[in-house]
Amino acid sequence: MKYKYSPEDFKLAERYAQTVLRMDGLYRKNLADGETSFSSEGLVPVILTKIEYKPLENWMEAKETLKGLYDKYKTLENDVRRNYMSEQIASTMLLGEWVFEKNDYEYRYLVQNLLQVDPNPVTENQRNMLHAKLGMLLSNKNYKGSLKEKVKAWQKEHIVNKDSVGTVLKDLINAAKDQTIEFGINEIADINIEPIVVHDVPYGAYIDFLGNQMLINGDLDHTYEDLKHLITHETFPGHAAHMEVRRQRVEAGDVPLDAALVITNTASSSIFEGIADNGGRFLEWDKALDDQINELIQATKSLASYAGAHMLHEENKDADVVKEFFREFAFMNEAAVNSRFRFISHKFRKTFMYSYWRGNEAVYKAYKNVPKEKFPEFINYLYCNMHSANTVNQFNKIF
Repeated sequence: MKYKYSPEDFKLAERYAQTVLRMDGLYRKNLADGETSFSSEGLVPVILTKIEYKPLENWMEAKETLKGLYDKYKTLENDVRRNYMSEQIASTMLLGEWVFEKNDYEYRYLVQNLLQVDPNPVTENQRNMLHAKLGMLLSNKNYKGSLKEKVKAWQKEHIVNKDSVGTVLKDLINAAKDQTIEFGINEIADINIEPIVVHDVPYGAYIDFLGNQMLINGDLDHTYEDLKHLITHETFPGHAAHMEVRRQRVEAGDVPLDAALVITNTASSSIFEGIADNGGRFLEWDKALDDQINELIQATKSLASYAGAHMLHEENKDADVVKEFFREFAFMNEAAVNSRFRFISHKFRKTFMYSYWRGNEAVYKAYKNVPKEKFPEFINYLYCNMHSANTVNQFNKIF
């Protein structure tokens, strides 16, 4: 499909990007946050190119600018772009109201309107179906006992020695990079990502794109298949590849300036995470039975994370109840439980877990309906243009 940008869009997007960075500066100026990993990110964790902007003294000034931009995007000719920017600007306005005006919004309202995704938590029936499928695959590998016993036995057999994690990651990153180039993302040819083991962090892995590093949580146990998932998410064809494509397209003047910003808790967040979570599928690293087992284990963790956030912030469940849910449903050990709880309990990140599940869902829905001959066109649509969970599926036929 054709995806064209107008000169007016480039002008509007520049004002939008400058306004967001002004908001980020004001947010950082007034930030008091003990979680270093998150506070250092502000509202905009990554800026992919140099953007000039003036400091913001008052949030209301930015709010008025965003309102004006929203009105101007209503008449944009490119309808997919118009749909995306309408959602993105609306979520950015709500983000500002939330953090600067200290509005006490209901949790589900924040999830739905910041991320522009379905705020419903997973149902008991869906949880049971996921466990049943995981149990069936583990039984096919001749594991016995309860589901938890099967999972623990599989993980024990596939665990990577902590001393070997860095070496294994290097090999996997190189293999993923080669395959990503093969299917058409040539922009990453000159990028080299170095894996670094870190400790006492609220995440499993993290990409420091500007520093060319992938940080891996050394306090957690990692299976070989888990490391495959993490590198396809964080490096190639996930975050590192996605950001490098955006960086080059922005600097070449091919796409508007908003693509240079990675913004937390907005409509773009779910597709940023969704592209990364589908990285293994794009490389076809999901075919072996052990990879399918790991995919379901990862799904339990992702599902438990956003369900746990809903339990904590919407249902007002005690922390101990949520942590026990992590242990029993997602089979997490104490290090994983504590790391994940630090993430979902963070006051600014409490909505963000929905980005992973809903983003994975949206990108996979679009991807699985793409004929093989249209895959390169889909990848271009996905990586080279900004999307929400809704607009990513406007690539496909209606039915």
